[in-house]
Amino acid sequence: MHVIVVRKDLTDFQHIHPTLDQKTGVWTLDKLSLQNNGPYRIFADFTPSDARADSTGTKTPVTIYEDILVGDQSKYQAQKIGDATGNKTFGDYHVLLQTKPMVMSANTQTTLEYLFLDTKLVGDQAVTDLEPYLGAMGHAIVLSENLDFIHAHAMDDPALNKRGIVNFMFTPTKEGKYKVFAQFKRRGQVFTTDFVLPVYKDLAPGDVRLNSGDDVGHGGH
Repeated sequence: MHVIVVRKDLTDFQHIHPTLDQKTGVWTLDKLSLQNNGPYRIFADFTPSDARADSTGTKTPVTIYEDILVGDQSKYQAQKIGDATGNKTFGDYHVLLQTKPMVMSANTQTTLEYLFLDTKLVGDQAVTDLEPYLGAMGHAIVLSENLDFIHAHAMDDPALNKRGIVNFMFTPTKEGKYKVFAQFKRRGQVFTTDFVLPVYKDLAPGDVRLNSGDDVGHGGH
């Protein structure tokens, strides 16, 4: 079971694996620590043994959630989701994110291509030794501002992985801004990246906008 905890303004992201009591069937979040005031949502993502299978034979996962309030709500100030960028630094990693297509629209399959560079190496050389994390080269949790939830696993492509590239596929269902939290593992340590992605309702010819500060949701001018 994957448990995702996030404050409703899409901050304070945590990915936790609860402990199962085999005798009672109760799962316990014994490593959860909530440091800030505000409303949170807890997602539980799992695949029941009797889940329906899709056309490929893969069982369909189930996601349920519960909303909770933490601390003093009068002190809660929602943070803005921010603007899109394809270039960020997380600790020792310089991460470049490219989307294909470059401009995303609702109900269109999108590839998220991550390139990892090691800032401790001369010239920011590509990271070539990422390790599998929970059975995949990465896990991505994509959340809309309305907290629509998508859990994607990295595509299996060892040749790209050796060049420091990890790809995900996902299909946004509606326009708006999304925040994608992706986790990867290297040298036994898991690290988390986060990027904001703008998704448009539809796209007219030549309507290519790269800045998420544009009027999202009015793609056909």
